[in-house]
Amino acid sequence: MSESRTPVVSGTHYPALPARLRADVRALLADAPAPRRAWGVVAPHDALRYSGRTAADALGAVEVPATCLLLAPNLTGRRSMPQGGSVLTSKRYRTPLGEVEVDAELARAIAERSIALVANDEVAHAEEESVEALLPLLQLRNPDVRIVPLLVSWGDWERTAHLARAVADACRDRDDVLIVAVSNMNAGATADAGADLDSLALDRIVRLDGEGLLHLVVTEGIAMSGAVPVACACEAVRLLGGAAGELVGYSHSGLVSGHEGGVVGYAAVLLGAR
Repeated sequence: MSESRTPVVSGTHYPALPARLRADVRALLADAPAPRRAWGVVAPHDALRYSGRTAADALGAVEVPATCLLLAPNLTGRRSMPQGGSVLTSKRYRTPLGEVEVDAELARAIAERSIALVANDEVAHAEEESVEALLPLLQLRNPDVRIVPLLVSWGDWERTAHLARAVADACRDRDDVLIVAVSNMNAGATADAGADLDSLALDRIVRLDGEGLLHLVVTEGIAMSGAVPVACACEAVRLLGGAAGELVGYSHSGLVSGHEGGVVGYAAVLLGAR
């Protein structure tokens, strides 16, 4: 693997200058508690100025081991993988802080167990922001971190549960993997209404009830960007023996913009803390 992916949100979601980016992320992580071990974590993917504090609440509260499996939404809708599970193993992700190696062994193990649900897909990752937005935080937490970036492009529980089983089976004999579910919470409501909807979703998440979460977002009209990645992570962590999730941070975009209408919610949740 000689090529790296060109960053698409450098200079917009986070500073393009390495020194400035490093300083900003360090400031966000400065008040982090002593990190704990967990099977997984939920973290938001908006621009650093909006969701960075909550993303730092998530990634600062957990040990970042050798490998992070990032389960993220395909926000662009572009893909060449017909089944909708798009991993990137042919290129490294890159930010102003450097390149991030891929854990090809774990990616291969998940793809093999998914039975054609997951495959390498450069098209899906070329302009996708959701994985890239969190990488500077992960790089500051563990400069040697490797990743498996996996985008999902479906909404049904059947494929979500199938992928969760593949993830759990691939991670079961390893103690150096953190599952990172990448998602914002509800978008588009007032701050109060959004918080109410987010509370319903978070109740399912802390119970590790992935199937219930996907049912809820449909019946209640909750506009979570990564409901499927979160549901998949909840199920995988449950299969790995995790007992519950724990909310460690919550905010919304209006706290930065000053606007209480049309806000995006952000949550930090530890999954299966050990």
